[in-house]
Amino acid sequence: MINQRKGEPIVTTHAAKRMVTFLNGTPAQCTINRHCRTLVFAFPGSDLVAGNSGAHHIICRHGGMKATILSDLLGYFENDKTDSIHFAIDVALRTNVATTHRELVTQRNRPQTEPLFLVIEEDVDLPPTVLDGGECYRVDEHVEGDAMIVGGRDGERMLMAFRTVDGSWPDYEPDLHILNVVLTAVKMEQNTTGYIHQKCSGACFVNTEGEAVRYGADPILQPVQLDTISAIDTSALNKKVDSLRTIIGTVTSESHGITTEVFDSVVREKTHDDAYLRLWYLRLWEAIADKRVKRHLGYKQLENCSDVVAGNRTPKELKRYRNDIAHWRTGKIDYSYVNDLEKTTLELLRGEYAKVRHGRSERKGRGDGPQRNN
Repeated sequence: MINQRKGEPIVTTHAAKRMVTFLNGTPAQCTINRHCRTLVFAFPGSDLVAGNSGAHHIICRHGGMKATILSDLLGYFENDKTDSIHFAIDVALRTNVATTHRELVTQRNRPQTEPLFLVIEEDVDLPPTVLDGGECYRVDEHVEGDAMIVGGRDGERMLMAFRTVDGSWPDYEPDLHILNVVLTAVKMEQNTTGYIHQKCSGACFVNTEGEAVRYGADPILQPVQLDTISAIDTSALNKKVDSLRTIIGTVTSESHGITTEVFDSVVREKTHDDAYLRLWYLRLWEAIADKRVKRHLGYKQLENCSDVVAGNRTPKELKRYRNDIAHWRTGKIDYSYVNDLEKTTLELLRGEYAKVRHGRSERKGRGDGPQRNN
């Protein structure tokens, strides 16, 4: 679940000053008025037939967030029309994007297809915040032959800010819900479960001079992972884009927020930690079993449903396993239950927001499709 703020460590201004000493840090005053964040994911389950690349497809604009599906990763960011201020000012993001692009080109063994990406960009204005009390420093990107940040350049300096207990800090909270909606919509459309592989990411504040102001840890760069995928042409991709726009648009236009917790619960982190997966299972089950949610999704007695909705287990069986977890009647969590709960959840959401029933269409003609308990 992407639902926790992973922010910068909180220190004192005195500690911040000592931390930048080896970076030749000098106090700097700056006014923060913007925040940028970029996340690059592998679009799961599909590659694009070679020769169809170049275009990018925006599937969501919401506030300062934009989600795009594309195949030419480096070309997208280097195109002036995409207007990514983050890519333009953040050397670490530029380096990670270029590295991801290069590794995919050199390591792929499928020359007849090109990888697809989901790029999520956030660019939001913030109330101006002046950092002039020891929270901000100008430091070297490169020290004694070593890069201090990803892509650090010899002779270049950058702004680095620290969230301190005794200083100022921008009033910023990421919109994690819309991110979860987009990722869940992709899983619904692609009929896939588990972690959507994040290739690289980065975030920074921006000052009134248009400079990147780094904070927290270095951006993430994940190794290239070649998954099992199917090739699609431009026509098929356009259909997927239209479907994703429909799903996301329907969810974001709702004012009741009944399924907010479901979308925030279904996305899970890349981990095999047993305690995490136990909590994930409990939270997701409670989300879909909520009285208002199950009525909204068309299953008034979901926990008593003895028909498979999706996967290999009925909601009744999934509820029984939820009780086993809650009362510590299980050993290590059974991943097949984790996947079946996620498949069931995605099918329930699909029926309300996509009107595409992957689980049911696969069972047509066998007479074992799920029945709604109205």
